Amino acid sequence: MKKLIWSLLLLVALGALAIFIYNARQRQEPPLPSVPVVTQPVAPALPVGPQIRYPLAPPSLDKPLPALDLSDTAVRNALDGLSLGKTLIGLFQLHDFVRRVVASVDNLPRGKAAVRLMPVKPAAGRFLVDRAGEGFEIGQSNAARYAPYVKLADTIDAHKLVALYIQLYPLFQQAYRELGYPKGYFNDRLVEVIDHLLAAPELQAPIRLVQPKVFYQFADPELEARSAGQKILMRIGVENARRIKAKLREIRTELTRQAAPQNKQGAAQAASRMRASTMPTPRGLAKTGFRSSSAISGNAVHSANMPSISRTSNSSIPVTATAMSVFEGSPGRVEISR
Repeated sequence: MKKLIWSLLLLVALGALAIFIYNARQRQEPPLPSVPVVTQPVAPALPVGPQIRYPLAPPSLDKPLPALDLSDTAVRNALDGLSLGKTLIGLFQLHDFVRRVVASVDNLPRGKAAVRLMPVKPAAGRFLVDRAGEGFEIGQSNAARYAPYVKLADTIDAHKLVALYIQLYPLFQQAYRELGYPKGYFNDRLVEVIDHLLAAPELQAPIRLVQPKVFYQFADPELEARSAGQKILMRIGVENARRIKAKLREIRTELTRQAAPQNKQGAAQAASRMRASTMPTPRGLAKTGFRSSSAISGNAVHSANMPSISRTSNSSIPVTATAMSVFEGSPGRVEISR
């Protein structure tokens, strides 16, 4: 019995000693610090700029281009190099020609196109209509009014025209930037507009018109709802429209051929150099009144305070930047003078 008691006392003593030694070590060895979990921050996505689809290599220039505000003489000299002759050159509005071309190209796919900004002079005579019962039709002899402008399109060599365009491209790019597209690329817009014009339907005579108030409109609401540029092609006569479209296709081929050899990296580098080569304009557009109406009326880009075409006014004819082909313009509907 005494042995059992001594054995229990020994066990208790050994347990107490073990507890004492453990507590002593805990006081001597500080606890290991906790290691915080570090998570790698997710890199923010790089901003994606507008993708340039049809980049042009920077032009090789013998001398610097003039400032945009002083470019009319250079443009006139360049057009003389196309061997068009004095009569055809006389069809152009050469004052602020580059800005006129850029503004008109940008407006053609929209519902309105500012007549006073067109880069060519009005067609001779008045728009001709024929009576058709209670309504009207586009006159059978009206297409002849556009003969000088169709001849202009036929005469122009597409290869030479695009080469001239590339030489002057920094001016066109600057004018497009001033129009309200600081990150835009005008050559992309030009190809896009050419494609839009080529999609215009071919209308066979008779083409019916109505005159709800002062101006004529297409009787077919679907035709009347089309863009200013397509309505121009629909009313200059089917044969004239085919010849204009043929020249537009030639020019589009030349434009895209110039862009095709470049890979994506080369395209980005070319676009960067092209943007860097554009020159600032101290006076901007205040002098000429060319501006984007994206700051005026939403997404419809046209010039503010556009003139209306009344019954007695002459029709106007815009031209695409490279085609130099002629269309009869109007500020919105098919507003054709009598």
